[in-house]
Amino acid sequence: MIAKKLISVMLTALLLTEQLPLSAGAAEREVITVSAENSFAVCEGWGTDLYRWGERLGRKNDICRQAADLLYGDDGLKMNIIRYNVGGGDSPEHNHFTDKDTMIPSWWNADLLDAEKLSYTLTARDTSQINALKKSAEAAGSSAKVELYSFSPPYFMTVSGCTAGAVYSGSDNIRNDCYDNYAAYLAGIAAKLKTSGVNVNSIAPMYEPSSLHWKAGSELQEGCHISQGKAQSKLILSLRTALNSKGLGTVQISAADEADMSAAAAGLNALDAKARQTVNKVNIHSTDTASAEQLISAADETPVRITEADGLYTAGENAGEMSSALGLGRQMIADLTRAEASAWVMYQAVTDSGSSLGLVHEKSDNSGLTLTQRYYTYGQFSRYLHAGQTFIKVNDDTIAAYDLRTGTLNIVALNCTAEEKPVKYTFDGFDILSSGEVAAVRTSGGLDSGEHWQMLESTPKLYKTGFSTELAPNSVTTFTVSGVMQKVSGIFGDINRDGAINVTDVSLAAAHVKTVKPLSAEKQLRADVNGDGSVNVTDISLISAQVKGKRRLEPAPRYSPDALLTEEEPTDELPTDAETSGGE
Repeated sequence: MIAKKLISVMLTALLLTEQLPLSAGAAEREVITVSAENSFAVCEGWGTDLYRWGERLGRKNDICRQAADLLYGDDGLKMNIIRYNVGGGDSPEHNHFTDKDTMIPSWWNADLLDAEKLSYTLTARDTSQINALKKSAEAAGSSAKVELYSFSPPYFMTVSGCTAGAVYSGSDNIRNDCYDNYAAYLAGIAAKLKTSGVNVNSIAPMYEPSSLHWKAGSELQEGCHISQGKAQSKLILSLRTALNSKGLGTVQISAADEADMSAAAAGLNALDAKARQTVNKVNIHSTDTASAEQLISAADETPVRITEADGLYTAGENAGEMSSALGLGRQMIADLTRAEASAWVMYQAVTDSGSSLGLVHEKSDNSGLTLTQRYYTYGQFSRYLHAGQTFIKVNDDTIAAYDLRTGTLNIVALNCTAEEKPVKYTFDGFDILSSGEVAAVRTSGGLDSGEHWQMLESTPKLYKTGFSTELAPNSVTTFTVSGVMQKVSGIFGDINRDGAINVTDVSLAAAHVKTVKPLSAEKQLRADVNGDGSVNVTDISLISAQVKGKRRLEPAPRYSPDALLTEEEPTDELPTDAETSGGE
């Protein structure tokens, strides 16, 4: 009798257990789709301005070298974009700039200046920032991309005679007869740097030019209002002419370092046709959801870059030092995906001790540098999502990038909660080779005892459609998945998918090979007609032969179906009711 009652109690308990969740506190696994259809830009890289910190640290060789290695070296963040500020140089009679860091030395020689005739000698007087520039370029190696940017022309080329701005802040402050002179000043500096071993890749001649805060006598910094439309077009064309005359035809022009997306879009749309064709890159300082489509339309496939980026961002739950780091990571994802941008460049990567901004802090006694969790979080992006990879939108806390050359898919994932987060990543538009594997690197916790680019020993098993894993609380994890092959959509050789293989496709392939305009992974797949994993002169020749009717294209397969991973993920590891999240 007792035995029967015991069995009855056990059966009742079992039935109740089957009707309850497996664990009252168990989190539901979220399905996150990484789709090739959500590709949006070819990554140009990561970087920082040298303004302020470069000029300051450049006075000390040892600390300057340390900063360059931390930011641009292989053991550091692997940044590649270096923005060098060209000082305009205010009148020697003025003393209104109260912060000495805002006054970058100009290149014109005051001792040899005839302001009436606009005659001067270019001299590398900005020795400290140039020192930081050269050390950063050396640390970055062959991947270095140098951009010159300027706040204002020299004072003697301005209407007000002051590099802080015009007497009336909304008025243009470049003298009508000095557009060519200002362009020659910038092009001359690029030429001088080239002779000293620094190759300049692009020049941004304007800085928030439509803003109304550039006023003569201001204590802030140099700045110059340049009206959208005719004035900006005139400067862009003058700079192109000046660069060409110096034999610098490959140096590109960036416009216009506007403060927001709306101003940037309006400025692009106001340029005349010739000036618009001359703009190679679009620089913006912030993003917002409302103006995103407006900018993307105005950019019209011209690469957009986030420059001057940083802020007091926060995210996470009781995250401690990771709060600012997670906020930074979330902002990076938001900016890149909203603007469909190709690069995210810091305003000031190195800041003062105790600052909530930047990535690296100067010690209060000026004896060296200290790192932050923001530094390591930035590295979770910059060390793995490299120039040449194609960015993929995923969701607010996830971004991916695909590398066609190596067949790897990199996923950066934030967990901004205080709980472990179960997730399943599913791949759409990709095949996975049987040789594929998943590696993972994570940053979490505090600077003293937390994880810093920690390579995880236990990594998820890869299946034919993706993998499942758990994200640690208040963490950022980068997954590198090897053996990922993006599927080809369209016809081999028809790079732009207009339904025909023609001279346009030859031009697109040539521009990619010459690094003038990189192709997305999807377009590279159609351009890689010989199937060797890269777009090169051989592909150009084969496509040209097809266009000329000399030889029919016979695309070579990149992999055999027999090489694909076929193992399905067990159903007991699959989510049941979780909603799928992914880029739209």
